[in-house]
Amino acid sequence: QLGLPPVEHALGKDGWPTGPTPMVAGHALAPSGALFPTFDEDGTKAILAKLAPPKEGDAPAGDAKAATKAPADDAKAAAAAGDASVITYDDFAKVDLRVGLVKTCEKVPKKDKLLKLTVDVGEPEPRQIIAGLALSFTPETLVGRRVVVVANLAPRDFGKGMVSHGMLLATGPSEALHLATVEG
Repeated sequence: QLGLPPVEHALGKDGWPTGPTPMVAGHALAPSGALFPTFDEDGTKAILAKLAPPKEGDAPAGDAKAATKAPADDAKAAAAAGDASVITYDDFAKVDLRVGLVKTCEKVPKKDKLLKLTVDVGEPEPRQIIAGLALSFTPETLVGRRVVVVANLAPRDFGKGMVSHGMLLATGPSEALHLATVEG
């Protein structure tokens, strides 16, 4: 803004910067204007009018119904219309997320993507959870980690006595998952 060259730090003998490179005497500075312009009363009113919420009479007749509709109504309407990507707050409030400690973890034989975990979520018995994390994590890296568990998911039978009693919260493609964990 002042027309100065980029600041380059002079290096000392130890390689650490000693300070900015000195400017040559007589270097001309660029002309500068006001950093913070002053507003007259008309300019202030124009800005406030632009930022003010629209008045009831300003909306077109077709938008009057949309303006009075609550966001929750939009979500319910989208969910009722079969839009699977939209859920209501009430639906989300049903999800029971808990932090659990991974006690054991092993690969499921003959299944490339599956790991069988034992997770302590503070109940009398730890839960067995079957998770498709094997492409992103080795069993050793998960033991001892605190993970986020969807605890009220219906049990899912994977066959051969393997029933999953929850789901670990993760995001991303199956070969590069990011697991929701809690430090501490």
